[in-house]
Amino acid sequence: MRNARLHPAIALLIVALSASQVAWLGSPADRVREGNRLFEEKKYDQARSKYVEAQVKKPSAEELFYNIAGTQYKLGKFAEAEGLYAKSAAAQDKALAQKAVYNQGNSLYKEGKLEEALKLYEKAIELDSKDAEAKYNYEFVKKKIEQMQQQAQQRQEQQKQDKQNKDRQKDQQQQQGSSGGQKDQKDKKDQEEQQGGKSEEQKEQEKKDKEQQEQKQKESQSQDKQKEEQQKQQGQQEKEEEKKKEQEQKQKEQQQQGGEGKQEQPQPEQQGDQGAGQGAQPKEKKEMSKEEAENLLKWIGKEDRKTTPEYIRRQGREEPPVEKDW
Repeated sequence: MRNARLHPAIALLIVALSASQVAWLGSPADRVREGNRLFEEKKYDQARSKYVEAQVKKPSAEELFYNIAGTQYKLGKFAEAEGLYAKSAAAQDKALAQKAVYNQGNSLYKEGKLEEALKLYEKAIELDSKDAEAKYNYEFVKKKIEQMQQQAQQRQEQQKQDKQNKDRQKDQQQQQGSSGGQKDQKDKKDQEEQQGGKSEEQKEQEKKDKEQQEQKQKESQSQDKQKEEQQKQQGQQEKEEEKKKEQEQKQKEQQQQGGEGKQEQPQPEQQGDQGAGQGAQPKEKKEMSKEEAENLLKWIGKEDRKTTPEYIRRQGREEPPVEKDW
């Protein structure tokens, strides 16, 4: 929206004065002239004070109401400005009245009273059909009012739609809750009827079936336990037989190794004349007992194992730890 046209009315004030008031021109006119200068310098408080001083001598002058309204408008006191513009709009001078009406409309717009401002812009156009700024403000405010009305209507429709959706959801929840509650009650009732309708024979049969099932479970557990014990015993027997076979095989191998390594020891020569000319008499072969044979075989096996790689491994071989850059 375009700014208000705030023109101090010093010229209009001078023209409005009659010849009999020429003597008054010195003091009020000077104050008005000083107020206009301060207004141009944007010293609105001081300008207003000068206009008020002039108004003491000329309290009914519409031009002074107009000028004071201009300072109030610039100071942001739009309500005070609107009231003063309304007073100056009653001027006999149509040009001054038209400007007052236009600026009164600006003050109402600043207060947010768009419809009242629109009416005043329309009135300003009636007073001066060539006022382009009044026409512009009229169209601007009219369009803004239409937009606000449209937005208000959309909000109302949205609120109405939201309320309808909320009511619909509430009804659906109530219906679902009612139907669900009825279904739960019906299922509960059917279950109670089924349980209550069982005869004593059925209850007794159910009890027997339950006991039989428990007995079968116990027998099955007992059988599983027996089977585990049998498997355990069988495994121990197999281990003992295998160990026994290994011992027999080991003894057999030791006996074979002992038979191959056994040689007759040479007899020492007889010294002196004793037995000279006589042939050597063979010694009588002595049978080795079982205990002696077993000890010999153990000794031979022990000595033989010391040279085998397996024995070396059993003695223990520590390898250095592997280092790797991961």
